Amino acid sequence: STMSRGGFYSYYFGRHKYDHEMLAPLAMSKGLHKSDRPTPEYLIKLLGVATNSNIIESSTDEENNNLKKFVNMIKRELKIVAPSNFLLSHSTLDTNRDKTIANYNDQFHGLQIPQSMEANLKDDYFAFLRVGGFNPLILKEMLQPLDNFPITDEILRTHPKFVEDSLEAARRENRLFIVDFSELNSVQQGATVTYIDKTTNNSVTAKKYFVVPIGLFAVPRVSGLGPEPLEAIAIQGGQNPDQCPIVTQLDGERWTRAKQEFNCADALYHELISHLGRTHMFIE
Repeated sequence: STMSRGGFYSYYFGRHKYDHEMLAPLAMSKGLHKSDRPTPEYLIKLLGVATNSNIIESSTDEENNNLKKFVNMIKRELKIVAPSNFLLSHSTLDTNRDKTIANYNDQFHGLQIPQSMEANLKDDYFAFLRVGGFNPLILKEMLQPLDNFPITDEILRTHPKFVEDSLEAARRENRLFIVDFSELNSVQQGATVTYIDKTTNNSVTAKKYFVVPIGLFAVPRVSGLGPEPLEAIAIQGGQNPDQCPIVTQLDGERWTRAKQEFNCADALYHELISHLGRTHMFIE
């Protein structure tokens, strides 16, 4: 069912309280309504991460003081949103990481799941993110082959819009593009996380890592319907082709996993290099 504009205003403003004097005349929120607060289950997981012994042992005194403040803030929030018997039934913190997108969606409480979640791993939206996402400047025209990225015409032709195309023709017509995250190779990996395996109830310590992928993208030849959008062709999940074979949309679940890992690398590159390094540090 749909809600009228008047009904929405009545619903929204009826459950939110505002302070009009703190920064007059702006309306500053006096606090979140209970239905807009995070779920108790989410706060419990957050508390487990904040009290992880590995994090505490590797932190400075100042960082530990901030962690204590953060833990106290979570506990105060739990008293607001959790039923009286909730903490008793969750006295053993479980920091196991969720393993499915459905688990992630369950964290939205009182908010609509973003529309992009449904399209996130679709091929057309994945390709769109290379030009319309948060990190578009890493997409480059592929002017010459890379020694560590052995793509072929056969790989290009796995995409239905390129069955009669070739790498040379696409390159000559300025339709071939690449995303190479090789700059992330200098980032030191090796941080660890400890969590409880739900299947065995054992404590597990695992290495946190990320991949440094290379992606091939291309634009089909102009059709009678006009210009075509960018298409995702292939992903190599690392810089060494002997260890990381190239995957395409014909590889099913491996292709889906490759797109997930690619997006993670894209976010890391954006925050560490494009945003922090080439924006804040450059200006400051």
